[in-house]
Amino acid sequence: MKARAPLEGFNDIDFGRWGYISNPMVADVPDERLFAELRDMRLDVMDARHLTVAIHNGCDVFLTRDERGILKRRAEIQRRYPTISILRPSELLDRLRAGLQ
Repeated sequence: MKARAPLEGFNDIDFGRWGYISNPMVADVPDERLFAELRDMRLDVMDARHLTVAIHNGCDVFLTRDERGILKRRAEIQRRYPTISILRPSELLDRLRAGLQ
């Protein structure tokens, strides 16, 4: 089963006779340790958050065009977390085309 962001509760709004809304609230960062390690690699907050979610959920590939952040640190990230491949969209396309031949 895939890991998921932890459920922190629900935001409920009761409109009386007009209805009721209930929204789940999940953590933006499902693994604080992993997030801190990525931040220590000098990734900005949003990049670290996105990668944390991808790694935590067992994604095989993370696609990005971010030359100054994630791609600049790709080798270091993949050394530390070898289960995920960080690729440009064009690199994934090349791999898919090679696999079809």
